[in-house]
Amino acid sequence: MIYFWLKGDASFPWAAGGVFAASAFCAFGVFRKELPIMENFETSAIVNMLSGLVVAVFYYFVILIMEATVIREIDYMVVIPVVAASMVITIILNPLKSRVEGMVQYMFFPELGKKKEVSFNFSKEIVNIMDRKDLFNYMINTTGFLFFIKKAAVFVYDEGFGKYLPETTVGIKNPEKLQFSRQNSFVRYMEKRKHYVFWDKIKDDYRLIRIKEELEAAAEEGITLWFPLISRNTLLAFFGIGQKATGEYFNAKDLELLSNLISGATISFENIQLYELTQRLKELDEMKKDFVSNVTHELKSPLTAIQSCADFLLKKRAGDLTRTQMDYLVIVQNNTARLTRFISALLDMAKIESAKLDLYLEETRLPDLAGEICMLFSPYAKEKGIEVHLISKPD
Repeated sequence: MIYFWLKGDASFPWAAGGVFAASAFCAFGVFRKELPIMENFETSAIVNMLSGLVVAVFYYFVILIMEATVIREIDYMVVIPVVAASMVITIILNPLKSRVEGMVQYMFFPELGKKKEVSFNFSKEIVNIMDRKDLFNYMINTTGFLFFIKKAAVFVYDEGFGKYLPETTVGIKNPEKLQFSRQNSFVRYMEKRKHYVFWDKIKDDYRLIRIKEELEAAAEEGITLWFPLISRNTLLAFFGIGQKATGEYFNAKDLELLSNLISGATISFENIQLYELTQRLKELDEMKKDFVSNVTHELKSPLTAIQSCADFLLKKRAGDLTRTQMDYLVIVQNNTARLTRFISALLDMAKIESAKLDLYLEETRLPDLAGEICMLFSPYAKEKGIEVHLISKPD
């Protein structure tokens, strides 16, 4: 344009005006989706066109000012400040690009802006969900709101049945018929593919005839699109949805948005599983405490009776005893006392949880301790025909 102006072409203002009008028409056509060839333009492309439009307007007014001042003979160096000024304008507009994109979306593509807003809110909300039912209901409600979906189901692996069973469903008449084992070709295909699966592509591919047979029941229920929830190469669950109620097909933007939702849901579901495992461990810990408390109580009662009987016999209230009998009773008495102390320590759950048990150190004579051990095991030794003798030196 500068070139024509320098040549003195008097029609340049009209040409510049025509360029400006054509740019405005193209931009308006993209906004209104009236140009089929530009229907799939990104919002960023529209913003770039707006930036170019601003620069074109700048050029146009510069030329008008120059013509108004009747500067016909001009050096080519005039081009340098004009180009520099246009670059400055571009630099100034660049930081505002994201805000302008948002404005363009809400002004000319409100549906796209609404979807992104719902997707953003979904990513924030699922972080605070700690119940799988709430998560799956939120997933189904969000996808239903975004894409007008009337049928959906979430399948989660059940260790008891060894199958993926429908955990939450909407619009499914016979969910009990939809079950998938880990050995199913469809499950292995999902784990390997790590990507969404279309029923239309499965049924038309003769190489996937086995998967087609496994998905026919789900297709009859209206489930035509599947998304896996995979973490560390393990298929945690998968999400199946039906077609849009409007009859439209899922385009690339829809699939990208759905994939992002599923990625967030996968992280949230993994956190929920960890939370459930933590709760289960707490329940098991409480069960362990109750078990130890009951067992120690049941053991302490008979031990008290045994110790009382041993004391009664040692005091010769039931008659005289031989030296050997008294030695055996002393062994019974000492071991019941030791076992009672151990049970008392078990009852103190705080000591068990802190992994600390009090040790009571006291002086003892090794010959006496060895003698007790010999007397403790001598009856068992005699049954085997073994004699146990203690040989010790005097102090």
